Amino acid sequence: MATQDPYRVRSMTGFGRAELVKDELRYLVEVRSLNHRFLDINLRLSKADWVFEGRIKRLVSERVKRGRVELHLQKDPSLEAPLGLVLDIVSTGGLVSLLTKLEKDFSLSGGISLDNLLNFRDVIFTKERRTEEPSEWSILNEVISSAIDSLDEMKTTEGEAIARDFGCRLERMKQLIGQVRKRAGEVAEQAGDRLRAKLDVLLGDREIDQGRLAQEVALLVVKSDINEELDRVDSHLCQFGRTLANDSPLGRRLEFIIQEINREVSTLAAKVGDFPVSMAVVEMKVELEKLREQTQNLE
Repeated sequence: MATQDPYRVRSMTGFGRAELVKDELRYLVEVRSLNHRFLDINLRLSKADWVFEGRIKRLVSERVKRGRVELHLQKDPSLEAPLGLVLDIVSTGGLVSLLTKLEKDFSLSGGISLDNLLNFRDVIFTKERRTEEPSEWSILNEVISSAIDSLDEMKTTEGEAIARDFGCRLERMKQLIGQVRKRAGEVAEQAGDRLRAKLDVLLGDREIDQGRLAQEVALLVVKSDINEELDRVDSHLCQFGRTLANDSPLGRRLEFIIQEINREVSTLAAKVGDFPVSMAVVEMKVELEKLREQTQNLE
């Protein structure tokens, strides 16, 4: 299992970037995904492009199911675009009318000069002002989709590394379960032997009801039997592997399976006072904790 990669795992973390030049504007989208319990989308847009907030969030949520997503859209004039100057005739006319009225109402002298008008930024501007205009949705859809494609590529690459780690740890868990299973029969038999030895010490030469002793030994053997817990751990490990092979968001589902395995492993330690079994249980808990940490990185 350690050398194979049968799982479809995507990391929750990643980074994507895309550029597009359209209508003399350069669109740059950067999208970053971080660990988060749920899906949380945060946008950084120009004021004009906030009209597309709902559509952008829907586009992201169709591709990303879990994590904190930070998307930044930047628009700048293309290097190939002429910057030329533009005169805002409407604003200039309104400004002249306002200054003329001001001059008349307050009996001011000096007249209106070009210097007066150039002190107002909205009269003459470069084509960079176009970056404040709302974008066409088709353009945003294209460049954001490309950025998410780039994000997916990184998340898939990181997911492949996590999948290989999962494979190694699941294999180690199965090896440890096999070791404990070999000890299971001996552990139950040793528990009965210990009970008989204790009674011999406590009762000395007095006779023991062999029938009652047999019942107590049988009851102790049943209480010390861990095969049922081992079977459940095996079943949960198989379920863990089947879940990993799924092509759907699986982080939280795997966390639940790990909780169930941990509960069964803890029962093993509580039922058996055998040193080799206890050591194997400690190793299992270490592997489970590492699996749990890795599942928190999954989408």
